[in-house]
Amino acid sequence: MRPARDTCEHCHSPETPQDDKLKVIRHYDNDEQNTEKTTVLLMKIGTKIHKAHVGLDIEYISSGSDPQTISTVIAAGKTYSVEGALASGPTRRMDCMDCHNRSGHDFETPESAVDQAIASGKLDRSRPFARRDVVAALKAQAGLEQQPSSVRMILSENVFPEMSISWGTYPNNAGHEKFPGCFRCHDGQHVTKTGDSITQDCGACHELVAVDEQNPKILKDLGLQ
Repeated sequence: MRPARDTCEHCHSPETPQDDKLKVIRHYDNDEQNTEKTTVLLMKIGTKIHKAHVGLDIEYISSGSDPQTISTVIAAGKTYSVEGALASGPTRRMDCMDCHNRSGHDFETPESAVDQAIASGKLDRSRPFARRDVVAALKAQAGLEQQPSSVRMILSENVFPEMSISWGTYPNNAGHEKFPGCFRCHDGQHVTKTGDSITQDCGACHELVAVDEQNPKILKDLGLQ
């Protein structure tokens, strides 16, 4: 894979200052009412995340050819390794694409795709158990002829049998909600010989402003709801 400096960095310079951002995530329960729950995160993009990863010559070694399993991380003169893990892959210098690997073409999970469809109005939330039933149909890839065209569109945009692409074939490493992502390194298991570990502190990357709340007060205060 070509490094980010040969691709993304033609337009997106890592030296450009980044602001922190408020991220609003809406999802729906599998109950009859498709109850909406909202999580609000203050993402510390400029003050923490980029400063901790960009331009620091961080290197990592994966287990074999699978970049999703990282056995060793070398940063700030320290080597963090998972006990018993085999570091048999090549040593790679970390760049933007190690996390932002699906920026140009993301593949959703059934759950996230259905949540987005309900939130945007493409899937009728008033339909009893809509979230539960549509997610099940997408996973089974069966009974879709009884579903709205928006559901069939979700499948056609994310599953390509002729290319051996199904749910989860291509993980998205930005975040850790759908796939391990950040937890490939920030899992508490990468430890130096002196016992130091890569932080697993949630607050290092984001503040949990609201978690799975109905009508979070912060959104009303900011005029976003």
